Amino acid sequence: MSVFVAEDAPILRVCSTPIKKITKKHKEKIAEIKKAVSENPSAVAVSANQLGYNLRAFVCLSKDELMTIINPKIIWTSMDNIDEIVMDEQGVTPKLMTLWEGCLSFPGRNFLVTRPYAIKVQYMNEKGVSKQVTLNDTWARVFLHEINHLDGIVITDLAEETVDREENE
Repeated sequence: MSVFVAEDAPILRVCSTPIKKITKKHKEKIAEIKKAVSENPSAVAVSANQLGYNLRAFVCLSKDELMTIINPKIIWTSMDNIDEIVMDEQGVTPKLMTLWEGCLSFPGRNFLVTRPYAIKVQYMNEKGVSKQVTLNDTWARVFLHEINHLDGIVITDLAEETVDREENE
């Protein structure tokens, strides 16, 4: 089983180091992050620093496929003045969403967090190919949560409210 760093570990407060060229060592660490996501049934994504690695990378589980996200950079959020329109199921263009989130770095608790509804993000995949995607709703939230980790921001910094998980389920 993968070992996560303690919630007060200094690495969680450090802005992670970008990966310039993907090396064998990087691939080994990414394999460990993938293992951590696979081993944790409640995991949607895990950032490198949650396992103690100072790398600007995270792995997320999308449709039973593990995706490696390297050097993510937010191009815009729904809070910016943008020309691209992202609508929810009702045809509304929300700017923000406030929802409960969990975090593997803070087990047993849920946090009420307000985040942009949509984002456009640029990143590199594990093969070094540059990608750009527009995400909304849950996937925007997942990417923003992990990018916060990579920027040294933890969920307790953003939480409007915190509850023990049993109270909120």
